[in-house]
Amino acid sequence: MKKFFSILIVNIILFIVFYFILIFLLNGIESGRISFSKFKKQSVVRSSDTIENYIEDYPDNFVRIKLDDDTLNQFCGEDRTIFNDNYSKNPIVVFGCSYAYGHGLKKQDSFPYKLSNITKRPVYSFAGCGKNAVSSLDTLIDFIKDNPEYKNQLSKVDYVVYVYMHNHISRFMNPDKELDFDYTGIYQYSNIDKIFNKNRITRYIVSRLKQKNILEDYPNTKKSKVFLKGVIKRWIKSVKEYVPNAKVIIILYDEKIVSEPKDTVKYLRELMSHSLWKEIELQSFGKVQVVHTQDLTGFVFDKNYKLKQDISDWHPNEKAWKVLTPLFVQKYINDASN
Repeated sequence: MKKFFSILIVNIILFIVFYFILIFLLNGIESGRISFSKFKKQSVVRSSDTIENYIEDYPDNFVRIKLDDDTLNQFCGEDRTIFNDNYSKNPIVVFGCSYAYGHGLKKQDSFPYKLSNITKRPVYSFAGCGKNAVSSLDTLIDFIKDNPEYKNQLSKVDYVVYVYMHNHISRFMNPDKELDFDYTGIYQYSNIDKIFNKNRITRYIVSRLKQKNILEDYPNTKKSKVFLKGVIKRWIKSVKEYVPNAKVIIILYDEKIVSEPKDTVKYLRELMSHSLWKEIELQSFGKVQVVHTQDLTGFVFDKNYKLKQDISDWHPNEKAWKVLTPLFVQKYINDASN
C-alpha cells in the first residue's frame, strides 16, 4: 500500500510539472515569444524566369484607409448570404474569403451577385473576410443549424464554387489561436493524434507541432503541397455531406502580389501552379474542376483590377468580377442562359 501511494504521488507530481510546461508553452505562443511561423524570418531569394510576372508595388495614388470598427464594417460588415432566392433553378454555393465576399464593393458589384444574375440561379455565399474553404464550410453548417428551412434547398445545389487566393495556405496553417478550435478539417491525424485531440490543450499542441513541421521546409514547398492537397481533399469530402450532388469548382485567382519578399511570392505561386490541383481534379472522376483565372481571361489581374482605396492589402475591384464572371459561367455553368 505504501508503494502504491508513492507511485501515485510521483505521477501526480509529474502530471503537474507536465501541465505547467504546457501552460508555459501556450502562453509563449499566444504572447508571440514562441513562434512556429517562418514566413517572415527567412529571406531565401531564388531565381525564376516568371516570378516577376506576379509582383508589383503599390501605385502612387493608392490610399490606405485607417482600419477601425467603422471602416471594417463598411468594407466587410454587410450580410451577403442570400442572392436572388426567388430564382427557380437549383442553387449555387460560394465559398472563400473577402475576395468572394466582395470586400469594399457594393453588393451588386460582387462575384456572388453577378454569378446569380447571369445564371438566373439562387446563390448562397458563405464567403467572408479572413475566411477560407474550411471556415466557410463551418459558416454553412452554422447557417443550416440556424435556418433549418434551407436544408432541403441546399441539398439541391448543383455547383459549389470556391475562390482560392494565394494567402489561403497561410490561413489553413494558422486557422485560430483559440484552444477550443477543432483542427480536424485542417490536419491529417493518426490514431495516436486522435487520442490527444480529446483534450483541448494537447490538441492545440499537436496542431502547432504539425504546423511547425510544415513550415520548417519553407521556402521549399514539398511539405506544404502535401498539406494543401490533404486540406482540399478533406474539405471536398466534408462539403459532400451537405451538398451531395454538387460539382465542386475551384477558382485559382491569379494576380500580382504586393509587398511580399520574392521568395514568399515564389512559394505562394508554386502552390498555385502545382500539379496537386490537377491531381485532385483527376482523382474526383469529374466531380471537381479547377480553373486558373489567367486561363479564362488571358492575363494576370494587376493594379488595374484592384481597389484604389482599401483598409488592407489590395482586393479585386468590380472590374475584375465584371470581366471574370461571364467567362467563368460560359465555360463551367451549364444552361446559364436558360
